[in-house]
Amino acid sequence: SEAATRQLLGKDVEAIGMESFESCFKSLEISAVDFAMLPIENSMGGSIHDCFDLQIRHDFFIVAELKFRVRHCLMALPDETFETVKTVISHYQALAQCDQYLRGKGYEPKKEFDTSGSAKKIHDEKLKGYAAIASELAAEYHGLKILDKGIEDDPNNVTRFFLLSRQCLKIQYPLKPSKTLTDDMKTSIVFSLLDKPGCLFGALAAFSLRDLNLTKLESRPDKYRRTGHFFLPVANRKGSLGSESLNPTLVNDFYADMPEPPTGSPLLGARKSEFRSLFYIDIVGSVSDAPIVNALRHLAEMAPFLRVLGCYPMSGKLKNHVAKAVGTPDGTIISDELSRFTLDTPAIPKLSEKLLSVAPMESKRLKIAVIGFGNFGQFLAKTFVKHADVVACNRTDYSAQAKAIGVTYYNDPESLLSKEDDIDVVVISVAILAFEKIVSLLPKERLRDILVVDVLSVKVFAKTVLMAELPEDAGILCTHPMFGPESGKYSWSGLPMVYDRVRINDNETCEQERMPMSERCSLFLDIFSSENCAMVDMTCEQHDKQAADSQFITHFTGRVISRLNLASTAIATKGFKSLLTLRDQTVKDSFDLFSALYICNPNAEATLSKMRTAIKDLVVDLKSNKSKLHFNHTESSDEKKDDMERLSEFINKVSPSKTGETFGLATKLKQEGKDIVMTLCVGEPDFPPPKPILEAAKAAIDSGKTRYTPVQGILELREAIAKDLKTRKDVEADPNNILITAGGKQAIFCAILAMCDKGDQVVVPAPYWVSYPEIVRLSGAEPVIISRDPRKDFILSPIELSAVLTPNTRMIILCNPCNPTGCLYQRSDLEAIAALLSRPEYAHIYVLADEIYERLTYDGSEHISFASLPGMQHRTLIVNGFAKAYAMTGFRLGYLVAPTKILKAALKLQSQLNSCACSISQYAGVKALSLQQSELDPLYAELEKKRNLTVGRLNKIPNVYCASAKGAFYAFPDVSAYFGSNVKNPHDGSPIASTTALCQYLISYHGVALVAGDAFGEPKGIRLSFATSMEDINKAIDRLEAGLEALEIS
Repeated sequence: SEAATRQLLGKDVEAIGMESFESCFKSLEISAVDFAMLPIENSMGGSIHDCFDLQIRHDFFIVAELKFRVRHCLMALPDETFETVKTVISHYQALAQCDQYLRGKGYEPKKEFDTSGSAKKIHDEKLKGYAAIASELAAEYHGLKILDKGIEDDPNNVTRFFLLSRQCLKIQYPLKPSKTLTDDMKTSIVFSLLDKPGCLFGALAAFSLRDLNLTKLESRPDKYRRTGHFFLPVANRKGSLGSESLNPTLVNDFYADMPEPPTGSPLLGARKSEFRSLFYIDIVGSVSDAPIVNALRHLAEMAPFLRVLGCYPMSGKLKNHVAKAVGTPDGTIISDELSRFTLDTPAIPKLSEKLLSVAPMESKRLKIAVIGFGNFGQFLAKTFVKHADVVACNRTDYSAQAKAIGVTYYNDPESLLSKEDDIDVVVISVAILAFEKIVSLLPKERLRDILVVDVLSVKVFAKTVLMAELPEDAGILCTHPMFGPESGKYSWSGLPMVYDRVRINDNETCEQERMPMSERCSLFLDIFSSENCAMVDMTCEQHDKQAADSQFITHFTGRVISRLNLASTAIATKGFKSLLTLRDQTVKDSFDLFSALYICNPNAEATLSKMRTAIKDLVVDLKSNKSKLHFNHTESSDEKKDDMERLSEFINKVSPSKTGETFGLATKLKQEGKDIVMTLCVGEPDFPPPKPILEAAKAAIDSGKTRYTPVQGILELREAIAKDLKTRKDVEADPNNILITAGGKQAIFCAILAMCDKGDQVVVPAPYWVSYPEIVRLSGAEPVIISRDPRKDFILSPIELSAVLTPNTRMIILCNPCNPTGCLYQRSDLEAIAALLSRPEYAHIYVLADEIYERLTYDGSEHISFASLPGMQHRTLIVNGFAKAYAMTGFRLGYLVAPTKILKAALKLQSQLNSCACSISQYAGVKALSLQQSELDPLYAELEKKRNLTVGRLNKIPNVYCASAKGAFYAFPDVSAYFGSNVKNPHDGSPIASTTALCQYLISYHGVALVAGDAFGEPKGIRLSFATSMEDINKAIDRLEAGLEALEIS
């Protein structure tokens, strides 16, 4: 509004911001200001009703209008970036006008009173993670950085403003000749009508009969129910329309009980109604024009209330006292196009021949290299050649196809990138499962200062690979053209093109003269825009979340239908035929593409889980309705047996533990006499509990401490835990806030079931311990899986975390050190997460800190408890136990530390589950906490040696990568090079399509039991526990290496 005010009245005007529209009217009423500038409607957001209503309550006049071209800017504090912003605040109309832009970025909109006030709020309150939508002027005023300009969804976004005054403009009389209009003026009126058939038609006929142009028609509830006719104060000359020229007696107080109107009155036949409306109309012309005078007289005959709100010039022209107030001649238009400005903006120069001489820059052609010239690469190239010079390469010879399209062809990327030294853009168009390998083999030096574009249908995976593999000065544009050779055969018009400018930085130090990176990015996207694609600016994270619930589930449904072997019948419905069409379309795509949509998009697992649950729930509902059927049906014995053995809906939600399944299979095979190395599949130390612990357990038995204990656990143990937390972790814990449980798993179970409900979300970083998602599902909540990068030691970053946080997020599970990766969060990592959670919009989120492995750290690393961070203890639930650090796995002893209300809820749950933890184990736990660190260090030193052996040997296996575990006793190597559609079992020729299939092969043919990464939410890896003997570690890795080497890989 301030920018519009300065555009209409000039930059020297004193513009005073008000906290509300009503404050603007009040200030004008008490003469605190000379004029009020108010938005009345927007071409995208519609009318601003408050301003219409306020015009009725106040007797002000419209004296000018301005159609202001809205150029919304996204602005934030100077250190914010696109990635750190999560919430955008502004006036609700501005948010609506940028809705598609905000959705594409994944930002959460939040309403504030106005645009400039939103910018001020961010500046004054130093709001981190927030951005405002406002004008450039607001950014200048409040010292904010503009992240993006012109973010409105429609480039034709215009807001119309009214300038209000306490006095109206002087209107020139006498009347002009009949039917002649003052076409540079407008007249605004408001009137009411009685509830009578055809009343609105009759009112509008007053204008249509005189060929008057109505530019605005708005209706509002008639809250004030005024009567009378009010016109602009003018001299009452013969033939003029003065305020005293009409007789208001007919319409006086018509809402009250009244006598029947006189015969012939247009008020005859009116019906009383609770709902009454006011109608606002803008008319092209002046109240001095005869057609308008006659139309208003006509309207006054049927309208109990009629008021002229103003007669004013169009197009921002200033007249009478308005022009005088700003010191400009009558009839001046300050708001000429070239007069638009912001603070300290220099005058716009006239176009010169020199400026005109650089205009051909718009016609620059890119040089695009397409790596991967298969079906999709050729499809893209056919359109690229219309806009750019194109070169391509592929391992299969497609030179003939390239020549036919007009593309220069090479046999490999090395030749292409070495011989073509003026490439602007490299498009990588390869299969998802081959993407990482191909990118890793590209000559990195040749990609410096080149814009690299991917076209995969999974985006976070592509972004992660490109960020890890490319030089820092290479640009990254992640895209997903959501169409292909079939759907885009004839036209790309209207087809979605999703893109995310991941890293677009203009490189000023580049030795070669080439276009800036940002210009190359714009020109590349312009190819799709010029083909009329629906351009969708969306973050990679947001894309994958939405794709899992749309693209993946579509493919999955089609594949399921294909396995049912269904066929059309004589009674097939349209819906059934649509399902068969879906089947036919999805199976046309390769299974590799389908599996990649699952493997490379972690959100797909959550979608699949929801689908499993939905199917189970639906089956239960169907069976529960069985008893309602009343037709003659005799149940078979099998049906009766099934009904008797029916399991609960609750248990149907539970999946068995994958680690337990693997251990069970290994045990079974060993019992059958097979040589199986199985100690690496179980998370259990290979050393016995320290002797003092065993002696304490025996003493408890001998002294009769074998009875029930309090549900919460014995006080001695809770006090010992509180002391240990204070001494070693700097965490203040009251014994009353500690619950002793039968193992750490029960502590997690009690915490989640006490806090989470249907509709809640729990963030579970992957790879994760197998039980986390299952326990979350049992609570009715939804596990939200978020992948972590092995090249970054599986550490969860605040940016990755913020991408999945919502108002429904109840809890984040943070396993530190982590099972199954062994990653250990440093203090700085935890502080970054805590800083994120300290934002006001995340104040509702708790952290479940699973610290069961906290004593097992290596390389001199220190474990930091999340609860020890400032401001985090009251939002942290600590889970710990005695199984890992003291090898007390069979004692089943753990504990939960939580705020009082949550602890009481967990205590209530435990009282109904198992009453209490084992009394003998609790007394053994008291002794364990009294042991000196020197008694435990030798045990942990042995584990560190085993870690070094395991990780060292794994990283020597070709095409295997294993991050070094900083804690716990697990290694989680990436073995994705050894499964896929190109990998076969050498014994029976069956495909090794996943880590599950790989582990089945290894245990069956090479006698080594390992746990597949599928169980941990990371399908590329496998888990090995090195808490076993050196002999078993060497034997297991020998067998793993032999098994991988024997695979048939094409």
